[in-house]
Amino acid sequence: MPDLRQLRVFLAVARELNFTRAASALFMTQQAVSKTIGQLERDLGVPLFERSTHDVSLTPAGAELQRGAPAALSMVDAVLERVQRVASGTAGTVEVGVSPALSQGERLALVDALRVNVPSLSVVMHELRPEHVRAALRDRRVELMFARSVLVAPGIDGVALRSTPARLYVPARHRWAQRTDGVHLRELDGERLLVWNEPGTPLTDGLLRLVAAHGATITPVLSRASGLGVSLSDLSESDVVAIASPDATRDPEIVQLEIAEPVSLPVVAMWTRGSRPATVDRVVAHLGDVPGSG
Repeated sequence: MPDLRQLRVFLAVARELNFTRAASALFMTQQAVSKTIGQLERDLGVPLFERSTHDVSLTPAGAELQRGAPAALSMVDAVLERVQRVASGTAGTVEVGVSPALSQGERLALVDALRVNVPSLSVVMHELRPEHVRAALRDRRVELMFARSVLVAPGIDGVALRSTPARLYVPARHRWAQRTDGVHLRELDGERLLVWNEPGTPLTDGLLRLVAAHGATITPVLSRASGLGVSLSDLSESDVVAIASPDATRDPEIVQLEIAEPVSLPVVAMWTRGSRPATVDRVVAHLGDVPGSG
């Protein structure tokens, strides 16, 4: 089968009906042009040009190829352009993973960052817990993972994004529900705190250390629900409180309170080492926190 280079050389010769002028237009030697056309004719099994001492003309087969080749090349060029756009994250569909701990607002901000200047890009989000992240990245089920912390595992790279200010969520019947001042972390002593990952994972351990540093001891309660909003809706039933982003829920049975101390929730992007997606740079440009990391 002829390749694209052969077809482009053929069209140049067919247009010029002169091997020397075609070679000049292609920045090739005349010998290379003649060799390419000869190989193309052998591949097709038909002569494409009638050659004489003074003239070059198309055979019927050559004339037919001249009529069809431009459309074929244009179609291939269009497909290759789309492939390159998909590879650069500017077309097609991007599938990413998100931690259950990321709120709807944080997820929408990530989608907006992925789609900057490419509004037609389709973004599909898959909610993944830490134990599933490495396999999803390795098997290319997702090209990026957004979470609260970079997974410490071989073959994973990551970069910090803009952190999110934290709020305290309590059931409407909680003793703090009517408070208008910020709740100090030391006041959480004895509370049950909803967490999205088991103790031993970076986010959960970070929250436990943060509270402990302010003199409070809390009991972590692992959420079994999928999705941050769904998890928070169970606060009143489980008699727990939660530390989450400001837009985590609109449930009227859940009260959002300020935390007296400045507490921020990290957001990171992860990918398989050695295959940094082009979409990473776009997200970092709009939601970056630590330039040049990762």
